Amino acid sequence: MSALAPTSASFLSGAGRLRARAVAAVFALLLAAPLTATVWTRSTCLIRIPKGGQVELENASYAARDWNVALKTLEVKEEPGAEAGAVVTVWVFHYTNTDTAPHYVTFNVRCLDAARNERTRFAAKATLQGSRPNGDRVEVRAKVREGEWTTSSWAKVLVDFLSSPEG
Repeated sequence: MSALAPTSASFLSGAGRLRARAVAAVFALLLAAPLTATVWTRSTCLIRIPKGGQVELENASYAARDWNVALKTLEVKEEPGAEAGAVVTVWVFHYTNTDTAPHYVTFNVRCLDAARNERTRFAAKATLQGSRPNGDRVEVRAKVREGEWTTSSWAKVLVDFLSSPEG
């Protein structure tokens, strides 16, 4: 008994197969679009790391007609008691939020040396509480290698203002 060979009618032709793949690709993009559309706005600041001090953050804000969320200043300090060869840095972001609702951010910080080469990096999510027109602060702790921290003098701070806590 021999098996029947499939006829050409049971398979899509070359043009039909291409059309089916194009439709599938468009469908996949439409499904993925809501997943990638959660960043409301992005701010990038290149600053000199204020080790033990404070620096103003420019253009790190998100606003609507009725409210404004802004990162105003950044304070960086070292926390004592880290293990040998490591430093715990505390990055304190001072902000204002005139909205009654909290807003969510992701901080991506790249520490750079004097030649602007990356030495270390870290990321953190934070919630900027609502109804803080006079300001508040959020702290981010990052444990970095001592040698990398010593040679870091600049930071590129990328702030994503998110639509939800999950991002």
